[in-house]
Amino acid sequence: MNVFKLHPEANAEHADAIKFYDSKGSALGAAYDRDVKQTILKICAHPRRFPKFGRNVRKLSTDTFDYKIIYSIEPNVILIVAVAHHPVDLAIGDIA
Repeated sequence: MNVFKLHPEANAEHADAIKFYDSKGSALGAAYDRDVKQTILKICAHPRRFPKFGRNVRKLSTDTFDYKIIYSIEPNVILIVAVAHHPVDLAIGDIA
């Protein structure tokens, strides 16, 4: 298993999301945190398995919450560069 490090901005995004979900309901922040951590463990176990997202980064979506973990594979560490909320994509049928 590889070691990971959260970029300071990714860490801030993650902390903000925990606070947001904590404000919405009991245990939602903890559930979100578990979902992100489980996704990071999958990345650390098989970092090259997941699709490229740009030139030097890859991504993996969390299982439960609508987030992507965006990361790069560095020489001695997996660098988590973002914990990003998926944008909402509306199809024409969803608008009508």
